[in-house]
Amino acid sequence: MDDKQFIPGIYNYCDRWCERCDFTQKCRVFHDTHKEMNQAEDKEDFAKIISKNLNKAMEMLINFAEEKGIDLDDIQNDDQSYKEEKQKFEDAKKHPLADKSMQYVNAVDDWLKENNSLDKKQKTLLENIDLGIHLDDTDKALREIEEALNIINWYQFQIHVKLVSAVNSYPHDPEFEDTIQNRHHSSAKIALIGIENSMKAWQSLLELLKDDEDFILGRLMDLQQLKTMVYKNFPQVDKFKRPYFDD
Repeated sequence: MDDKQFIPGIYNYCDRWCERCDFTQKCRVFHDTHKEMNQAEDKEDFAKIISKNLNKAMEMLINFAEEKGIDLDDIQNDDQSYKEEKQKFEDAKKHPLADKSMQYVNAVDDWLKENNSLDKKQKTLLENIDLGIHLDDTDKALREIEEALNIINWYQFQIHVKLVSAVNSYPHDPEFEDTIQNRHHSSAKIALIGIENSMKAWQSLLELLKDDEDFILGRLMDLQQLKTMVYKNFPQVDKFKRPYFDD
């Protein structure tokens, strides 16, 4: 594929769910990674692909540094700068947004591992299909549960990672970034998308898993609180526009 057909940097603004993206044919990362993964035959091939992608990332970093007039050697040798950045990241992991999102991660993780009512519900629905009972409704319920769990699983950790990234990237660097179109707004926006999609998924489960009503309401409350916290910490996040996605 000709490089002109790719949208530069579009992969910086997505939620990484390539199977549900309308822009995969315009994404250099999707094209390169999936093409190589489909051709890989063993672990050695995968290791080569990962190494190759790392080299590409380093090339992109070097090109970006040259465009911005940044001396990477100076950065690498600046121990004080490194320590400050490391400390900033450690502080970001202790931020209330990070704490709250990790609580959500752990609660969901425990529920998915130990939940018996979910297994019972799915088993009952499958038995109904075997018996020919309310086939259309039963099949719809099974598909809704599967879809909801796929969404919850996909965003469960991503929300936390993106919120830590947003906190760590704040405030923006006025020398290189716009007050609105910047890294912390980008990460916060993607986290909000995950929060909102997860809330929709939990809402659909609420109607199907009555035995888990208290737990599900608790997770909906977690996500609503996270959403409120995001807007409190990044009040201008809605002004951020993901190129092409939000056009």
